[in-house]
Amino acid sequence: MEILNFVDVDWGADEAKGDRNLVKYFLKIPEYDGILDGKYRYVIGRKGTGKTAIIERIREEVESNALWQGASLSLRDFPLSLIRKLRDKSYQDKSQFVPVWKFLMLVEICKFIATDQSAEPHQEVSELREFIKLNFPQEFTFVDTLTYLDKQDAKVSITSKLLGLSTSEEQSVQTIEHVHFQKASQIIQSKLHKISSRCQYFLFFDELDEGYRAGDKNLRLLLLSLLRSVEDVFLDFDGTGLKVRPVLALRSDIFDSLEDNGLE
Repeated sequence: MEILNFVDVDWGADEAKGDRNLVKYFLKIPEYDGILDGKYRYVIGRKGTGKTAIIERIREEVESNALWQGASLSLRDFPLSLIRKLRDKSYQDKSQFVPVWKFLMLVEICKFIATDQSAEPHQEVSELREFIKLNFPQEFTFVDTLTYLDKQDAKVSITSKLLGLSTSEEQSVQTIEHVHFQKASQIIQSKLHKISSRCQYFLFFDELDEGYRAGDKNLRLLLLSLLRSVEDVFLDFDGTGLKVRPVLALRSDIFDSLEDNGLE
């Protein structure tokens, strides 16, 4: 039996994020497979208990599986001021932020669809690809989507066909309409419900404790709205032809401080 000195043992990086050797020493928790199939959507634990390690290990699996796609959102350097600016002022408390969080997730799902060769039927897939091309022609992230909405006065471009407006057969060029992102969300979600795919789509939410301070009501509402949005998006697609797997990691002390009936 080989005996190693303590200093010679590779204990891995101090932080799991970006640790490419994680696969060598990661031990799956019993709930790990339940996270992959959508049974569990929240990874809650004290600081240092391995929440990010779980996210990173799943992300590695996504990168190595041709039928899986993933996107990540971190609150590190995230422009929360834009979330507040784009809120729905007709609602109170956390509900005012839910529409913009959901739109960000729906756009990411459309982005997956745009490159998913197994997605069908062709018409709906083509229309959503056109939506992505019209609004986000370059590589983009959650932050880029928010910035775009801010610059466009909370509106996005949608073709008359996607909007459901009739066009004549002779009309070779579709008209472009500019609609509020909340109306676009309803249209996009309706189209996505008609699409099926062999792929699984993962949405990762980590580093949500960045800048968190106990008693910060504004950040508390933003986190509550994000939790509500994650659950809404999962339930919206559960049982449809799309496998959407949101996974959110949060410190247990922050989660316990949120105090919301919807979290019970």
